Amino acid sequence: MELLPLRNLAGKLLGLICCCSAIALIPTPRVQAQSRDYTQEVHQEAIDTYSGELQEARQQGNREAEVRTLYNAGRGYQYFGDFEQAIELLNQALELARKYQEDNLESQVLGQLAIAHHKQGDEYGLNFLNLQLQGAREQGNTNQEKHILSEMLGNYFIADNYPQVLAVAAEYFPLIENSEDKSAQWQLLSQLAATYMSMGEFEQAAILQRQALAIVLEIYEASPVIRHSHGLIFGRFQDVGNVYHRQGNYDEAISYYVSLFELAQKVGDAQWVYYVLQDLAKSFAAKDDPEEVTQILNAAIGVAQDYDLGGESEIRTLDKLSLTHAYQGDYEEALAIQNKCAAKEHQIQQDLPFYQALGACSLDNLGFLHFRAGNLAEAENYLRQHITRHEEQIQTFITPQKQNLSFSTFDRVNIVNRELIALNNRILQEILVAQNRLFSALEISEQGRARSFYELLASRYASNSSQRPQFAPPKLEKIKQIAQQTQSTLVEYSLIYDEQPNYLGELKFGGEKPVAKTLLIWVIKPNGETKFAQVDLRGQRTKLSRLIAEARGRRGKGLKQLHEILIAPIAEELPTQPEARVTFIPNDALFLVPFPALRDADSTYLIEKHTILTAPSIQVLGLIQENQSQNKLNLNSDLSALVVGNPTMPKVHQQWGQPPQPIASLPGSEAEAQTIAELLKTKALMGSQATETEVVKKLPQAQMIHIASHGFLDNYLGLRASIALTPTPEDDGFLTIEEVINLPLEAKLVVLSACNTARGEITGDGVVGLTRSFIAAGAESVLSSLWLVPDDATAFLMSEFYQQLVHSGDSAQALRQAMLKTKEEFPNHLNWAAFTLVGG
Repeated sequence: MELLPLRNLAGKLLGLICCCSAIALIPTPRVQAQSRDYTQEVHQEAIDTYSGELQEARQQGNREAEVRTLYNAGRGYQYFGDFEQAIELLNQALELARKYQEDNLESQVLGQLAIAHHKQGDEYGLNFLNLQLQGAREQGNTNQEKHILSEMLGNYFIADNYPQVLAVAAEYFPLIENSEDKSAQWQLLSQLAATYMSMGEFEQAAILQRQALAIVLEIYEASPVIRHSHGLIFGRFQDVGNVYHRQGNYDEAISYYVSLFELAQKVGDAQWVYYVLQDLAKSFAAKDDPEEVTQILNAAIGVAQDYDLGGESEIRTLDKLSLTHAYQGDYEEALAIQNKCAAKEHQIQQDLPFYQALGACSLDNLGFLHFRAGNLAEAENYLRQHITRHEEQIQTFITPQKQNLSFSTFDRVNIVNRELIALNNRILQEILVAQNRLFSALEISEQGRARSFYELLASRYASNSSQRPQFAPPKLEKIKQIAQQTQSTLVEYSLIYDEQPNYLGELKFGGEKPVAKTLLIWVIKPNGETKFAQVDLRGQRTKLSRLIAEARGRRGKGLKQLHEILIAPIAEELPTQPEARVTFIPNDALFLVPFPALRDADSTYLIEKHTILTAPSIQVLGLIQENQSQNKLNLNSDLSALVVGNPTMPKVHQQWGQPPQPIASLPGSEAEAQTIAELLKTKALMGSQATETEVVKKLPQAQMIHIASHGFLDNYLGLRASIALTPTPEDDGFLTIEEVINLPLEAKLVVLSACNTARGEITGDGVVGLTRSFIAAGAESVLSSLWLVPDDATAFLMSEFYQQLVHSGDSAQALRQAMLKTKEEFPNHLNWAAFTLVGG
């Protein structure tokens, strides 16, 4: 199929849109939403009736019905949390599906079994699938092997384990390469494309998606049945366009979307016409063309109305149209459209109670638009309503899932949902500060940060208690109490951005992220005294993001200017005794700031003046403090210690079709581990002994943990945030943040002597990485690094740290002294300022 040429594309598109309403489109039946109660009834009925239905299916010799009855009953038991019974029934279904060669049902049952095993603690059911694969290969059953590998591909992708996706694909592809199964071929190519997209390798993703499209076009031309079902080919055109959009090649994306638009019009599929208009609006917004976007969105609203695509379709498009007008500065029209959107939302809630989740959409945008229009009281009202409504939805739809999910899975779901109101919290802080309600703004700041972390940690602490934790947003008095209990001066930062309509929702006009314009700083002293400072960042000669990047460079150019921004406004409020603790609670990019290395006007480093710790939020710090043992860390006692150094590194699949490449070894970390092990009176696990299996087995019993190995950021070489260990046939050698969270730890201190272990994905919940995972698993404190740490200097710093720790039993004081000593031997800040202590 020939794609449209790029020239005169906009004009051609407008012509297509103008005649859209004149074409006889097929109205798509609306799918009525099912309430949670209805879903529960369906699963209960499957359980209540399966015995009779199973007997009837067997009497009739209906093999498909026999398998499906067991499958549905297994899903029912799984829904109600009875995973043992679910697995028993699903195993019966799997055995019969294989016996009767019901291939489609076999794949479905495999997937459901993987989910059930996942909910029992097997990460994404991959251990179960690996055992199934081993059995299929021992039996020489190629058909089963294909089903299992196909399921593993999707599960490794969901688990963000991209090297394993590539590894499994390399095993799967030869089994289908020369077969007649064209569907399996294009699905594999599409899965690989999605993997490369997630890794940020868009060129490779585009090649693979085009190959998938070519196969589907071949199927489309050869099969009248497929030709009648348009979704298959429409989806592939959309996939290719999406890759180019993510790559930033918007013209190429639009060309594929327009081809899809013409196809959908030709066959008269209203739903897909609506879908592709949304995609076109997205790409024209990225090209910063609001007039074109306005026309496209109006056309989409017309299609939704004329062909009864459901009120929710019209609502979502009205929302985008409102923000498009706001981007152009027309707040009066934007508010009028948003009010219309809100009215329609209210109506749909009356008709479909399940769509309560949709009802929160317009509240936050109404708040934002009133804020931009200068109506602060109205803005605050709408934003607070939205936060309350969003919290109710989480409690209704998300929190009940906690009992059926692992810690890591629930955490991921919770983070995504909490992130949806991060913007509201920032705008509310700005409104409150403008009204001089300075410490109400602090309460809002705390209410919005590290909520998922707090709930995860509270659940962990409550696992040995009959009392379930209840989160209450901390008020100022509670915050003062935490400062007093921790005997630390708390410094909380909040970055306020120049929020623009171009960065709200799905439409990113011009594609630029908002710029930080204001820094809010609160200081809470152990004696209860509180101070506030505000810094205008717009007058700074260098952007904050660039300053942070410069501070992390060898020359440390940004260190003095960062001190001027972050420390100078509150310097007089900080303790004068160097041994007194100062706990920094950063925000967004400030998590990357090396606070110990910040330098004042006299070139004195901050670590010379203060004992420094960090925390993701004051409420998390308070929770850790409440559950810490009162005894100091005593390395002279019989302390159960685990020391790991320089494992035999795993190999990584970096490119599809290429053999895996080994990760470089770290001989320096081996010497470091040996030294630390002697200090801790234990034997280090090193080389081939430092397997992931052995380390995971020993972690829960260790009171003191030291790991010297490679640390990986999320999506580096396609890897999840993880620590490299020695692989075995049972594991891949990467201890991931999800695997750590699911462990029950009792460690007083975890030292991650590796690169970038304090980093990760920065969200409203803080840094989602290794440090957070170890704390969430039960560790009292974690020492980790902000950048690639040099071997020699790190070994020196660690040796000093442990010697100081033996003497004082105070991790924060030991780290300060170790940094000062290392600075004397290795003066550049990159050698000694990378490590940060969370917990204390």
